[in-house]
Amino acid sequence: MKALYDNRIYNVADVAGDLILEGHDGQQFAVDFSDECLIVDPTDDEVANASNLAGWYNVSGETLERLRSMLRGEMSLEQRELWRTR
Repeated sequence: MKALYDNRIYNVADVAGDLILEGHDGQQFAVDFSDECLIVDPTDDEVANASNLAGWYNVSGETLERLRSMLRGEMSLEQRELWRTR
């Protein structure tokens, strides 16, 4: 499961007491469930706006913009498949 914290994507590592989040670098930290900067199980649109989206998926430039577009639902499945086969 994913979570956004302070507009950054993280994996949910554990939910015992506090929520334990883990970055793509493996570092973990605890966040209180009541923290206003926390979104558990974010929507694709929320993920598209994450400030660390490029680093999380290791993409940049046109690929990053297409990923954002796909997550926001602005790209049809046909367009996505066509782009992937290029």
